[in-house]
Amino acid sequence: MATTMKHFKLKRYFYIAYLFLLLVVPVGFVILPINFFDTGQSVCLSSVFFDVSCYACGMTRALKHLICFDFSTAWEYNKLAFATLPLIIWLWVVEVFRVKNKLKK
Repeated sequence: MATTMKHFKLKRYFYIAYLFLLLVVPVGFVILPINFFDTGQSVCLSSVFFDVSCYACGMTRALKHLICFDFSTAWEYNKLAFATLPLIIWLWVVEVFRVKNKLKK
């Protein structure tokens, strides 16, 4: 009985930490300056090893510019960001509510 209670408390702490990360990481992404990701070397494996751009190349930069309402620069970095951002927001909201409901139980 004591081990199941300890397991339940540990699981609850995990969900609290996960919910905290779900709420803090997007805020940190929004707070960063608009050109934070614009400079530096690419970390995309297809770009680094094969010198070929994939469909996701420039997605982080495009999403950052899209969140800051710089639509033309976001379009230049990656056109798929306009479809990806609503999907990411929807999945984020669903996950926050799922974790919140798990904590209520």
